[in-house]
Amino acid sequence: MLNFEAIKQIPVADVATGRSHLHLAHKGDYATCPCPLPTHKQGDRARSFSINIKRNYWRCFSECCNANNGGKKGGDVINLVALMEGCGPKDAAERLSGWFGIGKKET
Repeated sequence: MLNFEAIKQIPVADVATGRSHLHLAHKGDYATCPCPLPTHKQGDRARSFSINIKRNYWRCFSECCNANNGGKKGGDVINLVALMEGCGPKDAAERLSGWFGIGKKET
């Protein structure tokens, strides 16, 4: 069984920058960067992607990205990977578990 609680503790900032090679601009408890989602308009380098470092969640404020994803998007690290990789939440959690070496939960 996947350890979802441990997986959700993986920093969103590490995933957003590590998988997409983006540079974060930090301001207090927040960091911004261009949106790493594949539905985002290509070539748009605006810092529309915001990460709450302290609470470990993300939100994209770009109009094109939100239109392509059916409305305002944001969430936890599992949700981010699901959108970045085009997979479901369980597959996203399994990928995160492998990338960050998080073992399975004892039952």
